[in-house]
Order: sequence, then C-alpha cells, then structure tokens
Amino acid sequence: MLNVLTCILDGHPLSLVTEIRYLGVHILRSRSFRCSLKYAKRSFFSTVNGIFGKLLKVASEVVILELVKSK
Repeated sequence: MLNVLTCILDGHPLSLVTEIRYLGVHILRSRSFRCSLKYAKRSFFSTVNGIFGKLLKVASEVVILELVKSK
C-alpha cells in the first residue's frame, strides 16, 4: 500500500517535488543535503559556446579566455 503525504497550507494543497530552486541553487530531495550542478554547468557552457561562436574569428584566444574567465 502506498502512503501519500498530503500537505495543506492555507487551504491549498502543496505539491510534493523532487527538486526545488532556491536562490539559484537546485536542492534535491534526499535523506541528506544534496544539490544539483546540472543547471549551473548548462548555463556556463551555453555562455562559453555563445562567446566562442561570436568571437572565434574576430578576437584572439587570450581575449576569449579572459571573457570566459570574467563570466
């Protein structure tokens, strides 16, 4: 038999989730504290690819690496 936990706040049911974003950190449901870096990595690589795509033929490698470092 499956036990379902029903939480109600101000008469509205709360949905139970496996992940929540709080102050930019994705906190995962677990017995101990866990957070996900998946979204931070995705954002970083998306930014790096955007910089490379726009500046690869125009700027030197040093300039591109400084832009990535500053981001």
